[in-house]
Amino acid sequence: MANKLEEWVNLYFDLKSQSKYFTVLTKTVALFSAYTNPFNGIETEEMELFLKLSFWCWHTDDFLEMAIGKGIPFRVLETGLNQLLATLNGDGKCFQGVQGCPGFGFLYNSLLNIQESLQKHNPGYKDSLGSFQFFLRRYFDAMSWYAAGRVDFEYSEETFKFWRRIISFFDGIASIICLVNQIILPTHILKSPLLQRILDITNSSGGFVNDLLGLRKEFQNKEEDNLVVFKVLQKGIPLQVAVREVCDFMKTELMDYMLLRDVILRKFSWEPSLVKYIDILESMMDGHNRVYAHSERHLSVGKVEVTI
Repeated sequence: MANKLEEWVNLYFDLKSQSKYFTVLTKTVALFSAYTNPFNGIETEEMELFLKLSFWCWHTDDFLEMAIGKGIPFRVLETGLNQLLATLNGDGKCFQGVQGCPGFGFLYNSLLNIQESLQKHNPGYKDSLGSFQFFLRRYFDAMSWYAAGRVDFEYSEETFKFWRRIISFFDGIASIICLVNQIILPTHILKSPLLQRILDITNSSGGFVNDLLGLRKEFQNKEEDNLVVFKVLQKGIPLQVAVREVCDFMKTELMDYMLLRDVILRKFSWEPSLVKYIDILESMMDGHNRVYAHSERHLSVGKVEVTI
């Protein structure tokens, strides 16, 4: 599976200066896809689409963080992002490029290939596209917030958590599995406060477990989008205390999740797509722990040393 994804990456991205980065990311996405997708076998067309679109999202996240770090104004980046959203919707002729950001060309060409594959796989794919577009747009808006002003010590921890949940993008990844499998939740369930809180917790799991298991890498790079790093470097809390607080917080979140899951399945027991959606969320919350614990990308093995 990783080899097939690597062949596709070689076609659509410039590996010359970042060969190790792309190799590690390809292996991580392959692991993630295998552990978190409950419906599709490794050799299926649906899994291939999930792999490609998941890789595209992970790489886009890295690309935006790097571009913002270089000081490129987000209004410039938004020009490219809006063109990418239009491309996903089938308007492949809209891309005009972004001055000073050649990386957008690779994102566009690869996304155009994915869009064409989605169209071939399911001519009515746009009917399943709404949720993914919504979550992707919301992620872009959260990154725009970050570009306008870092989410640092001036903010409360609650505001940081709100922002961090959005950029974890677990709800977006879940919507990709729905997209490739043509799973469509009714709008009134998607907008239900019950499901919104469940998705909050899913994003907590995606973001804050990553923050715990990726500590070694993120302290090494002084990455700011990590709750433990925020507590230690921004708020001055000792590392062991910060880790314990995040663990306790996640325990509370998951206890709430189990209660909410039972309620929403009773409330909408007649809707089979909801059962599938919950299966996706739980496969992701369970499977990603193994990815973060063992992937080379997250550097989870070894002692964490902190310099303040």
